[in-house]
Amino acid sequence: PQVRREDWSVNPIDRFVLARLETEGLEPAPEAEKVKLLRRLSLDLVGLPPTLPEVSAFLHDTGEGCLSHTYDSVYQDAKTGESVGGKQEFTDTYETVGNYQILNRREIKTEGGTMEFIFSNIALLK
Repeated sequence: PQVRREDWSVNPIDRFVLARLETEGLEPAPEAEKVKLLRRLSLDLVGLPPTLPEVSAFLHDTGEGCLSHTYDSVYQDAKTGESVGGKQEFTDTYETVGNYQILNRREIKTEGGTMEFIFSNIALLK
């Protein structure tokens, strides 16, 4: 879709989100700082803020996909197992738009409840 702020879109799905925001007369929130993203991730998965070594490692990771790599490492951490606990069942919801496959949502069901994560993970189909 056509949008006024071409510079805001990082991936194709962002254009759909931005178009809807513009239709509603809303502006997107500013991008969160890396430390805030890590804090949100850690609090959601572990229930505790990240440690100083975790923050330092995350800030020094400048590679592409550093947030998804951090998600994987935090989720596999023993502290996360203590927080989530018990048997886990994953359900991923994908959508195909044109030549892109989009991971929209990951739901994790545990004995302690259900956690849901919204993603904008887009992969180009070959």
